[in-house]
Amino acid sequence: MPMVDRISILPDEVLCHILSFLPTEEAVATSLFSRRWRPLWPSVPSLNFDEKKYLPNKKPYSCFRNFVYTAILARDMRKPIRSFRLNFCSLPLPLSDSELNILINAAIQRRIEILDIQLLTARSSISLRFCSFNCRTLVVLKLFWLNVGVFSSVDLPLLKTLNLSEVNFLKPQSLIELLCGCPNLEHLELNGIYCKDLPCNCEGEFETLTKLLYAYMSRVKFLDFPLKAICNTEFLRIYQFAGDIPSFSNLTHMELIFELDDDEESYIDWNWVLTILKQCPKLQIFVLELHPISVDLDWPYPDFIPECLSSKLRECSIENYAGTECQLLFVEYILHNSNVLRSMTICSNDYSSKDPLEMFKELSLCPRSSATCKLSFE
Repeated sequence: MPMVDRISILPDEVLCHILSFLPTEEAVATSLFSRRWRPLWPSVPSLNFDEKKYLPNKKPYSCFRNFVYTAILARDMRKPIRSFRLNFCSLPLPLSDSELNILINAAIQRRIEILDIQLLTARSSISLRFCSFNCRTLVVLKLFWLNVGVFSSVDLPLLKTLNLSEVNFLKPQSLIELLCGCPNLEHLELNGIYCKDLPCNCEGEFETLTKLLYAYMSRVKFLDFPLKAICNTEFLRIYQFAGDIPSFSNLTHMELIFELDDDEESYIDWNWVLTILKQCPKLQIFVLELHPISVDLDWPYPDFIPECLSSKLRECSIENYAGTECQLLFVEYILHNSNVLRSMTICSNDYSSKDPLEMFKELSLCPRSSATCKLSFE
């Protein structure tokens, strides 16, 4: 009995959906299967271009660039592009500022929802123009190793996810304007944000992201980035920062990380840590990640108890614990004042000269306000 081709008899919409999970080069290759498959790939809603696919075949970079241009610009304007992902990893880059912006503008005209541009080289000189930040259909925007110039306006009313990594802004105010143009943002990741104008300050009015649920901030090189813009988030993973500490009235999960500063040192300001806890009245999960070679500043012996300790905090974790006097006093403070704490997890520092067994004995002697709190030492 001859085999029946059950896939080819599926509707065009189903086949295009299947092809959308493939790199665009492979989706195009399916047109060689038969006449049935030939007209399908121009209607695939997701375009995924990865230069790494070309490198093993030793194809010239111009072939990759021309392929990307053909796949987008030759596409029927009536057929929307749901997702456009572009990944470059070579130097020199095979396209210019104007060429990249032409491609992005073409995707925007086709009602794009997901835009993901990654230049996996050293920080490139490619700059995005303002058209990239005016798209009323865009839901997800991810940029990696790009420059952002000055733009006249931002209109991203449906954007829910914004991920910027190793992005250099020409003006610091541009970042604030970008955030203000995303009123429905739910997921924000800023990792390695720089400004050509140093020192740089964020001035002017900005709005709080009222629908934000998740925020991750690392190496945001602005002197006074307004944390008030993200104060409504429920989840926050953030590296040590300077500036005012707003009230995080909805925050239930915080991960606070200390790293080396520009002088290759890491100082733990315990009064600052306690002040942050004071500003998080609904905090339920707190993770404190110390740097392995951090230096403690004096313990402040606080005369207040943050509201979250009294009634909300359920889980607390401390990573790279070295058993210093201040670190032990902090653990004792948390255990003594957290009435509903269920677990305290301590992860020891491999660089500590203190005996782990001795550290565990000290921790075990700390009085606990919560009778159900379990102490774990790893």
